[in-house]
Amino acid sequence: MHKAIKNGIICIYPINGVAKLQYNLSLLKSIICNIHCLLDNDGEAIRALETAKSEALISSADYTFTNVRGMAESEFEDLLSIDVYKKRLEDDFGITIGNSLNGKKHKWSERLKIVFQSQGTDWSKEKVIDAVIEQLVKRVQKS
Repeated sequence: MHKAIKNGIICIYPINGVAKLQYNLSLLKSIICNIHCLLDNDGEAIRALETAKSEALISSADYTFTNVRGMAESEFEDLLSIDVYKKRLEDDFGITIGNSLNGKKHKWSERLKIVFQSQGTDWSKEKVIDAVIEQLVKRVQKS
């Protein structure tokens, strides 16, 4: 898979929010792409998926949820090692993460939002996710 990504056969295309799922599925299908969606396992993703299915934009074979054992809802970031992004988030946002992201009571963004709020820092899910994705891309490019 690593070779396929490096050679451009497989493209990872973040849509930056499941609210844009239908638009991006339509766009990618219009340029004759085969798609497979990795979706967060939460209510928002499930609702967007049902809408996409009702519009015949996606079939059951075209998606996978980010299931994490022991969690009712989970996100892609729940699957990542904290080492991928911890230093970047601490440096960029002036927070201390420590062990505060451990646990499975809440999905990743909810746990991180609590960290930000408890330290009096503005929470911007979009900016945080952008920083995490940048760090993940850097790590993949190094390997």
